[in-house]
Amino acid sequence: KNYAAVLQDATFWKSNLNTFIIVILSTFVGLPISLLLALVMDRQSDSIRRFFKASSVFPAVLSVTVIAQMWIAIYEPMWGLLNSILRALHLDGLALAWLSDSRTVVPAIAFAFLWQYLGLNALLYYTGIKAIPKTYYEAALIDGAGFFKTSIKITIPLLQDVTKYLLVLSILGCMSQFAHVRIMTGG
Repeated sequence: KNYAAVLQDATFWKSNLNTFIIVILSTFVGLPISLLLALVMDRQSDSIRRFFKASSVFPAVLSVTVIAQMWIAIYEPMWGLLNSILRALHLDGLALAWLSDSRTVVPAIAFAFLWQYLGLNALLYYTGIKAIPKTYYEAALIDGAGFFKTSIKITIPLLQDVTKYLLVLSILGCMSQFAHVRIMTGG
């Protein structure tokens, strides 16, 4: 009887739709950006790479409460960083109450979640890139392939296992992100 009641509850279906939207935005937007960051990081100097490695893990190890409070401050309608930047750029019409507007709250939460794990995902992709034998890249270089061609033909196909792992991890993480929603919106 309880299961039948839940399946007829509009709030249940709305919350599932919102979760699905967050999964789509965070996973299918976040993973390609993470891959791009990893590809760029692989081409950087050691000092830049060390800085990125250290700074990319930082958001992922912070408490959900700290991340949510930070994004509440960024999204705050009157003095928040996002709206302040929009107003400074004379885009006052785009300054919104991000966490109070039903049209923007789900993408705002998805972006906060995406931001928290973007660097960690990029670091995992980077680790996968480093596991690819250099001989493949040397052969491609001899054949005249550049960065774009080697990325498309060698790197991305050989990162299939990492991509599958991150896909599962991201989907599961997004589906269990109750704390972000609860703290940022009060539920």
